[in-house]
Amino acid sequence: MQRCRLPKVYLRKWDRVDKDALSEAIRWCGGWDRIGRGTRVLLKPNLSFPYYKPGVTTPADVLRAVTELLLDRGALLTVCEGCAGLDAYSMQDAFQAHGLLALRDEYGIKVVDLCSAAVTRRSFGRKAAARSVPVPDILQETDAFVTMPLVKVHAMTTVSLALKNLWGLVPDKKRLLYHSALEDILAGLVPLLPNPLVVCDARTVLDEQGPVFGTARPGGFLAVGNDLGAFDFALATLMGFDPMRIGHIRAAVRAGLAPDSLAGITLNADLLEFRPFVFRLKRTWQNYIALAGFRNRRLCVLLYDSPVGALLHRLLYAVKGNPLREAVATKALHGTVAKTGEGWS
Repeated sequence: MQRCRLPKVYLRKWDRVDKDALSEAIRWCGGWDRIGRGTRVLLKPNLSFPYYKPGVTTPADVLRAVTELLLDRGALLTVCEGCAGLDAYSMQDAFQAHGLLALRDEYGIKVVDLCSAAVTRRSFGRKAAARSVPVPDILQETDAFVTMPLVKVHAMTTVSLALKNLWGLVPDKKRLLYHSALEDILAGLVPLLPNPLVVCDARTVLDEQGPVFGTARPGGFLAVGNDLGAFDFALATLMGFDPMRIGHIRAAVRAGLAPDSLAGITLNADLLEFRPFVFRLKRTWQNYIALAGFRNRRLCVLLYDSPVGALLHRLLYAVKGNPLREAVATKALHGTVAKTGEGWS
């Protein structure tokens, strides 16, 4: 599947969910031309935390709005997410906390943990980590793909937008072992996604560190697009980053999956009108250690899939604590119970 010939990105000020405004944004991007009665839609939110975390996970109110708009069009809707990295928390808890099980019970939609679904192994390049990648079979049964990312700074990939949100389509509890081939894998996944649509609620955005423990700040805008690569090129520019210095966006450009300039994207407004501030990436010393493993498969295996790595993590958490485990434990005291572990995707 080739990149959209007329990639569009629509932006508007957005401080509350407005279904009419959202529907108009989708219409402007041509999304409703692709979705009608009987269209099998696969919707991928970002559930990279076991409960709603502003700027980190897709909010329940906008998930409900998109669900209702799709159902109003007569779509057959499945919502999916990959399991938490290293089994860090229960996806059922994340589905519950983000309102998806309530939507399932109310409307009869399907909600699928991809780690419990059928997969086919595919090769996305010559790198060892790219040679046998699990890809959900459900993609072959989909007519339109809707992704709902956040606007985040990411300590490993600089930004997390539409392309990075595809990483959850690699349903493996140890998908971090594929990180060294992330650029090739993301570029390989894009052509498998029929009639893509991006719906990004940026009322709250994540600055400085991410993808989980950054600084949440007001964003105040909605962004909708009909092309994942073009969306990321535009939104990275809006954030203040050079898209061509971001590895997975540069790889998408080279693969013909993203334009190489804003001139190749139709925008409804000036990007700078929607920039809430210039985003900054601030890595910690722990981020730099993780980044070394992110780029080197052998080191990643040593750090995350070996007795040595398990010992190192125990020592690290004994000194500094496990922020994910501590956050989940705190939330559990208020009535949300989730399975805890050592990491996340």
